Amino acid sequence: MSLALVPNVLKDAAKWLLRRPWLAPFFGWLIARRLTPLNPDAPSGALRVLVFSDFRWRQDLAALANTGCVSLFAIDRELMFLINAFFSLRGREVHESYFLEEYPKELERRAEHSAFISRLAPALKRHGGFGCAVTAAIHYRQEHPWAEGLDRGGLPFVALHKEFTVIDRRQLRERVARYHETRQRFLGSHVCVSNAVGRQLFADGGVFPEEQTTVTGLLRMDHLLGPASPYRERPAQARRQVTLFSFGHLSGGLHAEERRSHYFTAHDHYGFVELFRDVHVGMAELALAHPDVDFVIKPKNIEDWWIREIEAIVEQVLGRSLASIPNCRVVETPAPELIRDSTAVIAFNSTVLLESRLLDRDTIFPVFAEAAGAHSENVLFPEFRDVFAIAESKQHLTTLVERSLAGERLNDSPPHRIEELCRTYIGYGDGRTAERVVKVLELVSAGQRPDGRLLLDSAA
Repeated sequence: MSLALVPNVLKDAAKWLLRRPWLAPFFGWLIARRLTPLNPDAPSGALRVLVFSDFRWRQDLAALANTGCVSLFAIDRELMFLINAFFSLRGREVHESYFLEEYPKELERRAEHSAFISRLAPALKRHGGFGCAVTAAIHYRQEHPWAEGLDRGGLPFVALHKEFTVIDRRQLRERVARYHETRQRFLGSHVCVSNAVGRQLFADGGVFPEEQTTVTGLLRMDHLLGPASPYRERPAQARRQVTLFSFGHLSGGLHAEERRSHYFTAHDHYGFVELFRDVHVGMAELALAHPDVDFVIKPKNIEDWWIREIEAIVEQVLGRSLASIPNCRVVETPAPELIRDSTAVIAFNSTVLLESRLLDRDTIFPVFAEAAGAHSENVLFPEFRDVFAIAESKQHLTTLVERSLAGERLNDSPPHRIEELCRTYIGYGDGRTAERVVKVLELVSAGQRPDGRLLLDSAA
């Protein structure tokens, strides 16, 4: 045997040994010993919940913790990935779509993996005292064996799916077809979604049974909608602020095979290319014209590739770098804080449009270039355009911002329209989503099935 093969042989032997079924309870105990408490001040009698992917949904988890009814513990991600590694196949790439995999050995490995997780579930319940586990979405590949295994082992695994806040019924057919094409599934116990469209999409797409899916609303909206919201009043400050929530070429269900990054097409050949250019360059031009105002740009993902897109388009059109405009910069401040501090907010196809209107800020929705032409069907909120200030051109966008800076109110919608907007996209407008989610978790932990739409005694 070649010495070069010895390390791999040893690795394979170690993996074989570590994934023996009789070791599963030990790893359940070890996970229970290596938890990170997310709300250590929770009451001693609170429902103990094991949290996956905590870094992806901290605002939502904070809303859940604020109820005082749950004690949240983040799973040790390194230990979780180590256990996943025990069941990996060396030298072979798995299918990019998890549920389209057909390689027999890979499917056999997955079955062994989920069976191992099912055997450690009782130890998690016994040593960690957990009633259930939760995650932020149904589609995280690394969590599929855990969702399936923990559910089978008696520890309910619930997805509090934080997407779908900007989906309307026009997109259902395409999204359903895509789920059928990829055979997307959720392997856990129960799903909470923000609105009725999300529930229908999962049911029609075969992702998860309708009777096991509950409309609870959107957790992170509680801190905006609740009576004690700290974001409604704009603090006194020396400088005014305009915020652009950045968007890419691909939005509203658009997809392209050739991309240079997740949201940008490879050759600027498809999507909201002109709209991206005009809106971002417009922000830089406004900053140059108003040096006494801060113009901040917040990408959805604070990544180098997204920031480079913004910097490149500004330099390409204006012939100067974004860094040379001191009052125009990219930031990573959380959205609620940016909205709170802003005179005007600009956003496209985003939940922040809803958040900004709920906080009663001047909210500008650019609907021009491709948004008014080739891709008009991919522009969201078609029934609620009256709720926003619609910018119909780059010049109109500039005019709206300047009117807002001059003290003119751009949005003056009747209260019932805002209520309708809430019900359609975030399920409820009462700021009590966390209460509904807690009720779901209590029911599934007790082995019961929650209602499809969980109403509280004074819910809107």
